Amino acid sequence: MEINLNDLKKKFGLLLNSLVESGFSFENIEEKIVRNEYFMFMENNQVEKFLKTPLEMIIKEVFKKDVYIDYSKPLLSEIMWIGEMYITICANELVPIQRVVLLMPMHKMLSLFNPYHEMNNYKLVERYKEESKQSILKILATDKEFSMREISELTSINIKTLLSYQDNEKMFKASMANIYALSYVFNVPVCVFVHQSNFIPFPSILLRDDKFADIFISYLAKYLYVSKENVCLVKHYALGDKDLNKYQIIFDSEDLSILKARKTGFAKFYLRPVEMNNLLRKAMIDFKQFLPKGTLLF
Repeated sequence: MEINLNDLKKKFGLLLNSLVESGFSFENIEEKIVRNEYFMFMENNQVEKFLKTPLEMIIKEVFKKDVYIDYSKPLLSEIMWIGEMYITICANELVPIQRVVLLMPMHKMLSLFNPYHEMNNYKLVERYKEESKQSILKILATDKEFSMREISELTSINIKTLLSYQDNEKMFKASMANIYALSYVFNVPVCVFVHQSNFIPFPSILLRDDKFADIFISYLAKYLYVSKENVCLVKHYALGDKDLNKYQIIFDSEDLSILKARKTGFAKFYLRPVEMNNLLRKAMIDFKQFLPKGTLLF
């Protein structure tokens, strides 16, 4: 479950660098990131597979071109930065990369390199928040040269309802039937129209922060239907530790396992990844509001 974000940022930057060096246009790269199933690896929490796959193999599989990458050649610093910042925004705002690329395409990111690359990354994330006020629906409609009336006919979504979706917040609250219809018409994944990403860039070091741990334990207790006072977080569970016998639930921050009190001791189990990810996501969203201004989660 734990992801090395620095490795992910570097690998994604290297991928963009290699694609540009191999002659791919920004538009071609963006089209694949937004619409190709391969780039769902973060939404599907399959980052490890991406990190282990050679760049040449990714480019051949997704972009259908055999390339030779000269790793001794100097990197394009601006393109590396763009790739790293896409991941930075996704991780800190918990949003899908497909939507980030639609709102801040590579040519816009390149125009921001100076002066943003010399600033704290917090500044670029703040810039993304401003850019995210753009209507996703309008961006997609412009790209396809569709009028709202045409989209209404293609999706069977009432025109009044569709026009309201030009407000992203209202679009995020759309019915799943309407979201699937929009996804099909624009040939983009459903995550483009959903408020939060499924990607959970969780480093266990967060659980060492007392405030984050307190928030997480509150959500865990509620999920397991026990009072917060009956839940204990430990770095590593030690069998026979009598001080832990007073708790109903013990959460081990090392392996994210849960021990539940039984008459004969504790029974160990793990939540399903989707369950754990949901709890961690909620805790990270709440925790962000306690960060000093000018700092990021990652």
